[in-house]
Amino acid sequence: MSRILHIEDNEKVHSLVSRVLTDDQIEVIWASSLEVADQLRAKESFDLIILDLGLPDGNGADYCQKVKSENPSQGIFILSGDINIATKVMTFVIGAEDYITKPFDNSELKARVVAKLKAIN
Repeated sequence: MSRILHIEDNEKVHSLVSRVLTDDQIEVIWASSLEVADQLRAKESFDLIILDLGLPDGNGADYCQKVKSENPSQGIFILSGDINIATKVMTFVIGAEDYITKPFDNSELKARVVAKLKAIN
């Protein structure tokens, strides 16, 4: 089973992502803040992190950079409402493997996540 850490402060967005991705092969764990994400990452490992950029306790891009410096092989997808091309490019430069813009198409999100998980496993 693949495990995904979804770092997102909006419970409705998390519920949708979880509903789209959770099946008998994927488990989605929710962290509503970077603090909670750090606590979960300290105890568990995740195949993929889906990360929002705008979080109440910090910047998702900074967190991406932190995670990649600690574990360069950790897969990170950005899921953000920021459509700015410069922001997207910056996240790739700091290590994100993909960037999906909100609102997103459910089937596209699922396809991208499944493709990344296949590449990992």
